[in-house]
Amino acid sequence: MTEIKEINMVEMAHELAELLRERKEDEAKRLLTRVPALTHFKDDSGRSTVHFAAVGGSLPLLQFSIIDNPELANEEDEVNKFTVFPLI
Repeated sequence: MTEIKEINMVEMAHELAELLRERKEDEAKRLLTRVPALTHFKDDSGRSTVHFAAVGGSLPLLQFSIIDNPELANEEDEVNKFTVFPLI
């Protein structure tokens, strides 16, 4: 019998953050392609992929994230109420 592994979004978000810290943008894009829901996942501070990409200075990943979801560019985090565009 084939076992289906449940996707742990928190682990995926940590993996994405690590890829961004290491400047592995192509791998980060592949991860987002494999797990599209990760684009909308928010951490406990309300930050999503677009926030991580903007803070990390990854314009290509930011563009990749918002191309199909332009509304993500205006998302605020829950702590500082930062939107993405002032960070770019």
